[in-house]
Amino acid sequence: MEAQVQHEPDRARFVIRVSDFEAILNYRLAGDRLELYRTYVPPELGGRGLAAELAVAALDHARNEGRSVLPTCSYIDRFIANHPEYCFLIERSP
Repeated sequence: MEAQVQHEPDRARFVIRVSDFEAILNYRLAGDRLELYRTYVPPELGGRGLAAELAVAALDHARNEGRSVLPTCSYIDRFIANHPEYCFLIERSP
């Protein structure tokens, strides 16, 4: 059975649990903006595409909630650059 992304709004994160390990994407809310600031996948879970699953879950959540995204995490910034379907979510500076 594949692990599923879970949204934990009370902890401001998206998480995937596999065995005793957690892959995590942390965020901050500021008005209508979702700042995606940290992605962590433990070495034991590396190479499974879990960071990408977390990114998709967070970006889809932002889109569905009508929020813009501020990608301060370097992984999320690269992910969006490689997936232009999410570029419209990026908050632009005035």
